Amino acid sequence: MRDLMGELHLSGRRRLRGFDYTGRNAYHIATVTCLRKPLLTEQVAAEVATQIRAAAEREDFELLAFIVMPDHVHVLVQGRSDDADLVRFVQRFKQMTGFAYKKRTREQLWQWSFYDRIVRKEEDIAAMALYIVRNPERAGLVPVGATWPFAGGSLVEAALPLI
Repeated sequence: MRDLMGELHLSGRRRLRGFDYTGRNAYHIATVTCLRKPLLTEQVAAEVATQIRAAAEREDFELLAFIVMPDHVHVLVQGRSDDADLVRFVQRFKQMTGFAYKKRTREQLWQWSFYDRIVRKEEDIAAMALYIVRNPERAGLVPVGATWPFAGGSLVEAALPLI
């Protein structure tokens, strides 16, 4: 089904049934720009990075890794309390950045919803952080081993000299 903006929407619920997305769980989420346009550059990418950090703090998540690519964002977070709410976290950073972007451009920044994966094993966290930080290399945006300016998180920053 397509909406008026021409975006593809999946019908029905996207979250895992019976799981409330709150608490001390770890998640890998990805969200894309409207029609996957490369809108996340320079100032916009920096704002998104800032808002991801602010939303993680406000919603009580440890920000393990994130990367803001030109047309999508990956985030790896872990709840620090029983009240940490993943859906609220994503809504917060998308709303704050989307509102500012629309005010400046009169265009929509984000495509509806987001993709998530609940991290089930501790060892998956390191592999996911590495996947996230190497995203610009795989996309051919930076040489192997180069750092991307719109990335961060506790696991990424701790590993930067090693990557």
